[in-house]
Amino acid sequence: MRPTTEALPDGTAIDSVSAEQAAALMLDGNMAALSVITPALPHITKASQLITHAIKGSGTLHYAVAGSSGLLALADCCELAGTFGIWEK
Repeated sequence: MRPTTEALPDGTAIDSVSAEQAAALMLDGNMAALSVITPALPHITKASQLITHAIKGSGTLHYAVAGSSGLLALADCCELAGTFGIWEK
């Protein structure tokens, strides 16, 4: 089994298609991913309200992540103080 970063959904090796075709396929994949956001907006809004309530109440926000998601969480945490005026602890 190839890593997902090396194969297209149909199993085709990403490096076996032209650069233009690869770019178009990546754009198609991104557009498909974005299409599910609109129906999820009520859940995203509710989650942001719960996070706001938690931060205002106790001043803490905990992330449970690993791997590259952990790196993104770290970057997000570094932005919280400056963006939202949350004190660093």
